Amino acid sequence: MIADIQSGSDFSAALAKFPDCFSPTFIFLARAGEESGSLARTLADLAKYLENQYKTTQRLKTAVRYPTFILIFFMFTVGIIVFFIIPKFKNILLNARIQLPLLTRIVVGVSESIIKNVLWVFAIIIIFIFLFRILLRGSKFRLYIDSLKFKIPILGKIIHKAVISSFSRTLSILISGGTGLATALTISSQAIDNTYFRILIDKIKERVISGSFLSKEMARQNFFSK
Repeated sequence: MIADIQSGSDFSAALAKFPDCFSPTFIFLARAGEESGSLARTLADLAKYLENQYKTTQRLKTAVRYPTFILIFFMFTVGIIVFFIIPKFKNILLNARIQLPLLTRIVVGVSESIIKNVLWVFAIIIIFIFLFRILLRGSKFRLYIDSLKFKIPILGKIIHKAVISSFSRTLSILISGGTGLATALTISSQAIDNTYFRILIDKIKERVISGSFLSKEMARQNFFSK
C-alpha cells in the first residue's frame, strides 16, 4: 500500500487491492473521505464503527450461545432416550406381560424404527442439510429464510436490533462524509447480510429518489419502530 501511494495511487485505490482485509464499505467510505477532504475524520468514525460492530457481533454470539447449548443438549438427551432407555424400558414391560398404552407403543415403535434404520436417518439428515444449502443459493428461498430470522422467538428481536444498529451507523458515517442519500442507502444496505432487509431499503431508496422523505418512507415499513 505504501508503495502504491508513493507512486501516486489514491489511498482508497490502494485499499481496494486487498479485499480480504478491507470490506467494500470500508473502501467506499475511505474514497468518500478523500473526495470530501475529511479522510482523518472518516477514518476515526470508521474505527468507532468497527469497534461497535465487533461489540454487537459478540453480543449476538453470546445471545445465540445459550439456545444453541439447549438445542444440542436436547438432541443428546433424545438420543440417549431413543437408543438406550426406551429399548430397556420395553424389555422390562414385555417380560412383565403388561399391555402398553397407545402413546407408549407409538414411542417404542418410533424408537425401534430409528434403531433399525439409523444409517438411513443419518443419510436423510445429511441430504436435508445439503439440499438446504443448495436452496439457500436461490433468491426466493434465501429471501424467505432471511425474513424468517426476524420472527424467531427472542433471538429475532436481537437480530432485528443488530441489523438496524449496523445500518444506522453505516448510513451516518456515509452521510457525514458527504455521500448522497441514495448512494448511502445502497451501500448501507449492502453492508447488511440479509436479502429481506436489502429489498426493503431498495424500496425506500426508490421513493426517496422520487422526492419523498426518508422518515416518511421508513414510517411506512413495519420493520422500523415509530
